[in-house]
Amino acid sequence: MRVLVSRGAGDKLAPEVIFDSLCNTQAVGVERGMSYLYDEGFNKEIYVITLPYRVPIYPGYLVAVHHGAVGESFVGRVTAHEIQVTKENGAIVANSTITLERSLEI
Repeated sequence: MRVLVSRGAGDKLAPEVIFDSLCNTQAVGVERGMSYLYDEGFNKEIYVITLPYRVPIYPGYLVAVHHGAVGESFVGRVTAHEIQVTKENGAIVANSTITLERSLEI
């Protein structure tokens, strides 16, 4: 599949076309293009979020985050996921610490 990556009117951060034989559907092609932009972007912020463990989250996943205090939402790429299991008052508690990378270029 041909993946064309562009950011806006006139400026091109990606090469003209990315050829990737593993991109066999449009959704996969979009993820491949977003991955390229995240890898090649220059302005990035790192967020570390701790929350109760619910489901496995793997590095490379794109996740949506809503920051309630400022009312902002963004999409970030998971770069690390750590699970902490502790025993509190006889109960087992599992928490996730997720490290996200947010590209300010997109």
